[in-house]
Amino acid sequence: MGIVSAPGNVPYGCVKAGLIALAKGAALEEAEYGVTCNAICPGFVETDRT
Repeated sequence: MGIVSAPGNVPYGCVKAGLIALAKGAALEEAEYGVTCNAICPGFVETDRT
C-alpha cells in the first residue's frame, strides 16, 4: 500500500509510504559510513482476516 494505493486504505498507505521514504533517507544519509538500510515491501497476503 505504500507504493500502490487503494480506496479505503489511504491512512494505511500514507504510513507505509512514509516508512519507505524513511528507509530511503536513512540509506542516503548513512551510505558514507558503509551502513545500508532496506525496506521490504511484501505484496498482499491472504489470511483468515482478509
